[in-house]
Amino acid sequence: MVKSSPNRYKNETLDMLVHQLECGFIPRWFVTYHYYHPYERIRPLKETNNPYGYKDRYSFTTGGDLWKQVERDKNMIRKRKSLSSVTKDSIEIQKVILQYLFDIKNPSKYWKYDLPPLFFFHEKGSKKKRNDNFTYHTHLIMPDIKEEYNNRETLLDIFDTSIRKRRKCFSTWKGIDVVDMKEKDNPIGALEYVQKETNYQHNSFDVMASLIIHPETKKVIPWTKSNKTVTK
Repeated sequence: MVKSSPNRYKNETLDMLVHQLECGFIPRWFVTYHYYHPYERIRPLKETNNPYGYKDRYSFTTGGDLWKQVERDKNMIRKRKSLSSVTKDSIEIQKVILQYLFDIKNPSKYWKYDLPPLFFFHEKGSKKKRNDNFTYHTHLIMPDIKEEYNNRETLLDIFDTSIRKRRKCFSTWKGIDVVDMKEKDNPIGALEYVQKETNYQHNSFDVMASLIIHPETKKVIPWTKSNKTVTK
């Protein structure tokens, strides 16, 4: 049962997502990943070698021309705080997921395949932690994948190796988390969780990167300019 909220923006999106369950979507995997941030290039450099490390002096290196990096880092931070940029990254991640986990060789020609439902959600995190280090992180809800990959250990390994290597937007510091939703057996609870930040200013659900079931044809479709939204 869906909990009612005074936030109508959250309620309306949650109703649409629950209707996707009624249309046949069976969630299995809950994946969380973070995005690359310029701070991840910073490395400590030990300048002294005192006995037992007592009063050793450290500096930090960023692996390049500092002056050139300042503007580049500002642009990257701005990109990581931009929802539209995160959506673009997620669309590219979606294509790699389709190739590796669902044997869809050419995702650009989506009409040739039976696509799986994929739900992307972008969250900002706690307000108390927001500073220059703040970026979006993403939750992804997927159905069962190829049989040989359809267990947590293998799926996590695929994300950490093949998928991560294909897209440079993944954080190199923060790990990718995979949860088997079959063990939780509470898909509506998961949908409520990923909608906790939705309000009149921000909707966590990414319509453009997600693949959703059309309520009439029951076919999974991507976002297109001619079909911008799917409702009940």
